[in-house]
Amino acid sequence: MYSPQAYFSLFVMRSFCVGLLRAMACLSLVASSLNAVRAEPREDRGELSPDVERLEVIAQPWLHDWLWLPEWIRLSFNYTNEIDANPSGGNQQTGTYTHNVAVNSAFSSGFGKEASEWQEIDHWTLNITASQRSGTSLSQKIPNELAVQQIYGYGQTFRLAGLWLERNQAEDGLLKMKFGKFATFDDFASSPLYCFYTNNGFCGQNWGIPNSLPVMAYPANQYGFVFYLGEVDGPHVRSGTYQINPDGAEPAFHGADFQIRDSDGLAQFVQLNVPFGSGKPQAARRLEDGSVLLVPEDELEVYYVSGLPQPGLQLGGWIGNWQFPLVNGNGKTSESNEGVYGLLSVPWDFGGLVLDGRLWANATYGLAQSVQDVPNTYAGGWVGKGLFRNRPHDAVVIGLANANWSRDIPDGPIWESVLELGYQFMLGSNVSIQPGVQYIFNPMGKGDVDDPLLLGLQMSFSF
Repeated sequence: MYSPQAYFSLFVMRSFCVGLLRAMACLSLVASSLNAVRAEPREDRGELSPDVERLEVIAQPWLHDWLWLPEWIRLSFNYTNEIDANPSGGNQQTGTYTHNVAVNSAFSSGFGKEASEWQEIDHWTLNITASQRSGTSLSQKIPNELAVQQIYGYGQTFRLAGLWLERNQAEDGLLKMKFGKFATFDDFASSPLYCFYTNNGFCGQNWGIPNSLPVMAYPANQYGFVFYLGEVDGPHVRSGTYQINPDGAEPAFHGADFQIRDSDGLAQFVQLNVPFGSGKPQAARRLEDGSVLLVPEDELEVYYVSGLPQPGLQLGGWIGNWQFPLVNGNGKTSESNEGVYGLLSVPWDFGGLVLDGRLWANATYGLAQSVQDVPNTYAGGWVGKGLFRNRPHDAVVIGLANANWSRDIPDGPIWESVLELGYQFMLGSNVSIQPGVQYIFNPMGKGDVDDPLLLGLQMSFSF
């Protein structure tokens, strides 16, 4: 048996060696096709004029400024709640409230400096994040599987959400390296597009993966080692190795289980990211009534920045090594757990209906369905900014998500789907309110519960 210290050393060494080899293999296989996929070479993108105003929403660091903190500290606080009710359908009609309070801090001598001026120490950042959750899940009342409030889970308590060191650089090569305790889906199988939604079938990550592989999503954490290798504005490969320790997510640990046990396993993720286009701000004019009008480059007065992520393609997969219980309930285990996933997003303004939009789809397929509760999932939707031209940073969202359970589960769920429609009002740079409607198809996956219609409201406040 290894000691905890020896096990951790093997963990880190294996993380780096396996991740590096796989990343280099992926790069060599796809290098010949990447230039063809990239829609606009970096040298042709041109520079933005620094004298032109940018219309964009950037959360203001109110807490940092109020406390007169030094430049090398970043501190922020976010409160998000979700209030949902089902006026029809389900086993009962009721409503619930749940919230998440996030405290995020980061420490780096590189803050406030130009990247071109960084010394080695300036590349490094220490991150410490915490979460407090309270409330009751409406999905427990309906009941249904795809949680209608995404900020519920892992126990409603205070916990350490993350503690890690991270190195970033603004040149091609080793773009990022991080190690410590954090969630797997901070870096894999996720997109900022997902969290325009409130149902957990969309928000956070490809839903089936953490329900089939015991790695952690926010606000839980486990030990991990991650690096990104590639181009700053182009394709890159991500590799991450994570501790498998489901017991570490127990609320009693409050996210601070620092143990490494001989019974722990390892999960390896590899993901290729290929961006499309330049992601440049759009040339625009602002009319007298405050409306934003997109114009040709030679007529621009301001740059419109929607805040939507750059379109692109993600292709990834995972390999798990642990004693995974078979889902048939016979008490036996298997040592392997593998799967693949993908995400595609493309720009689409719906024929000029909005100023900027993204059409997206994702899918997950498990390759070891005897140990995977939800091996097959897919989701897709559309997020549009600027439906009303005098409110250019509001967002309209629509999406459909579907989960399919393993057929090896005796008398288990078969499938469940959710349709969500919402509108996010931006009230300044730090506050948003998002009313929405959800409809759950086949709740609990067995046809025993009437399909519910849900009305919800999410409110978020950052400072």
